[in-house]
Amino acid sequence: MKLFERLTKKAQENPQRLVLPESLEPRTLQAAERVITNKIADVTFIGNRKRIEDKAFELGLPHIHEAKVVDPEDVEVIEPYAELLAELRKKKGMTLEQARVQAANPLYLGCLMIKNGDADAMVAGALSPTSHVLRAAFQVLKTKPGVSVVSGAFIMLLPEHVKFGEDHMLIFADCAVVPDPTAEELAQIAIETAKTTRDIAGLDPVVAMCSFSTKGSASHERVDKV
Repeated sequence: MKLFERLTKKAQENPQRLVLPESLEPRTLQAAERVITNKIADVTFIGNRKRIEDKAFELGLPHIHEAKVVDPEDVEVIEPYAELLAELRKKKGMTLEQARVQAANPLYLGCLMIKNGDADAMVAGALSPTSHVLRAAFQVLKTKPGVSVVSGAFIMLLPEHVKFGEDHMLIFADCAVVPDPTAEELAQIAIETAKTTRDIAGLDPVVAMCSFSTKGSASHERVDKV
């Protein structure tokens, strides 16, 4: 069974609540159509229902109307999340009025829904810079206990004839978030990425630490760090 077949089966057996803040982005809508059709997750869009359904009609996506929609312009919807955000950020000096503005930002609203127990996961970044997505997540959700650095990982699925990696798969980290980690951060990133590999792929990972130097071809503090 291929990776995505395994992941789909796993998700269908235990559907989670997925919130999508970039509700008018075509690829997001197309992916959501597949998620809804295949009953992979319960989908919630952040945005205006009419605009979302009009865009779905334009793209020929007949099942988008089955998703839930949370409107960030609805004051009654935003208020409890604004209160939660104000409480989370009060040590940083955030007022309730500031929190109302921030909570209406779809990226923050999606994270607040997770924090409040109204959603289980959020997918974003097709329209928003990675830094904006991570900033919202870090300010609202934080990292898990014992983890001090946020990192990302890319899953690379290789052609059948390529023999690298188990099940033709390699995972690279961190290629998106931390440009120059310390030795301690690099170790933590490696450990957490290994856990991610186990969770996603069900594989026992073999970890390699890479630098720009091959077998001592260069001397540099970054090589020493690795």
